[in-house]
Amino acid sequence: MSFEMISLPKVTVFPMLSDREFEDWCRRLCLPETTKELVQKIRNSEPVRKVGGGAKNVCGSYPSRKMGKTIQFESHKVELPAIVEYENDEDVLEYYDQPIRLSLSFHSLSGRCVVTSHTPDFWVMRRNSAGFEEWKASERLKILARKQPTRYQQSEEGRWHAPPAEMKVQAMGLYYYLRTDLEINWIAYQNYQFLQGYFNQENTVKKEVRKTVVECINANPGVTLKELLESTNTDWADDIYALIGTKQIYVDLKAVALNEPEKVHLFSSQEMASTYDLIIAQKTSARIASGQRIDVAIGSTLVWDGKSWCVIQIGDTKIALQSENELIGLTHANFDALIAQKEIIHIQPLSAKTTDIWEQIKCASSEDLAVANYRYKVIEPYLHGSPPINSSVPERTVRSWKSKYHQALNNYGWGYIGLLPNRGKKGNRVDRFSPDTWEFIDQIIEQHYENLKQRGKLATYGILVREWEKAGKTDPCP
Repeated sequence: MSFEMISLPKVTVFPMLSDREFEDWCRRLCLPETTKELVQKIRNSEPVRKVGGGAKNVCGSYPSRKMGKTIQFESHKVELPAIVEYENDEDVLEYYDQPIRLSLSFHSLSGRCVVTSHTPDFWVMRRNSAGFEEWKASERLKILARKQPTRYQQSEEGRWHAPPAEMKVQAMGLYYYLRTDLEINWIAYQNYQFLQGYFNQENTVKKEVRKTVVECINANPGVTLKELLESTNTDWADDIYALIGTKQIYVDLKAVALNEPEKVHLFSSQEMASTYDLIIAQKTSARIASGQRIDVAIGSTLVWDGKSWCVIQIGDTKIALQSENELIGLTHANFDALIAQKEIIHIQPLSAKTTDIWEQIKCASSEDLAVANYRYKVIEPYLHGSPPINSSVPERTVRSWKSKYHQALNNYGWGYIGLLPNRGKKGNRVDRFSPDTWEFIDQIIEQHYENLKQRGKLATYGILVREWEKAGKTDPCP
């Protein structure tokens, strides 16, 4: 294989991976020595070409925090959003622009063999893969596919491929992806651009602001950005956006635009956001599946299209709703249809039992929530009557989790609460282990101790030690 690289002066870069981490990464991906050498050349060299814009494109350089240097883009409509995606994707460890020249061969429309030099837009190192990524506008690809059908092809599923380039790099354990502007999440792109000035302000947020905001969100999971901004000092807006930008409070930046603060829900962590979504989905689906009508009274609070509405009148034919600056009337049929479509959510007063459950959830650690979320994802297909054909989780463990879920569902109305680990009852545990490791420990306890044929604690611990060694865990066994 011939890979041509221009010999340019070295440039000082700040890769995310240390030398040891890079070696471990290469070993995990089973990269051949020749591929490893190629990757090192790319990491330690400048781009093989300088980009230039076209008639309709604006080229430029992006100051990458992740890479500690500027990254070139040839199009502000396609490659710049791609860079912003790499910059904020935790799966992307490192990425480099204009990394290498590949010599490609393919047949033209006339059948003539064509050999050409091609420079991919980016070299991307992901946690479990690595390769080249070329970005193009989808409409441009359609034109190129008509002109060079053996070089650019679209599958039945709609994904674009470049067979000559893919074949060139596959033998080296690498991928080649042809990506389009249709893959760009424009909501995420706009949010990241908006937060650009806040990413490095972790230490500039006033302590009293951080303390007050975090306490407010911890006490009210899912509070909207609008509610938070309106309930706090007007001078705190920049501090709140800095907390979002530095991930001290969690927002799903891929789902909703920050310029619509009434639709932006805030959480203490991603795990809490996932828990909140699971619980809301379970309560809504259970209510709809049972055919239960959601009865509202005058004064009830509803959420519709991101706005808070108050029921001010219930007539024989219509229900009157009032928001902050709008008054509308809905027929009972339209109102029921919006409820069934989950467009309208009824905010019910919390019962003492529900309040107690939320207190348990709010007090749970991110690690415990991650475990509960994982358990729910495992048992969800079983709950819907579609168990997976192959599962890596033992059947006995699945039965145990399902039992705990149904028991909590009967006792509290929320099955999720039964999936939280009972670590508070197992002594003072310090979070020395990852959620995966705690999951491993919990499975041993559930399989060999918390069952009908209950073994003694010492026997169960002996099993844990043996299984711990078999699994090759590097942490000391608890």
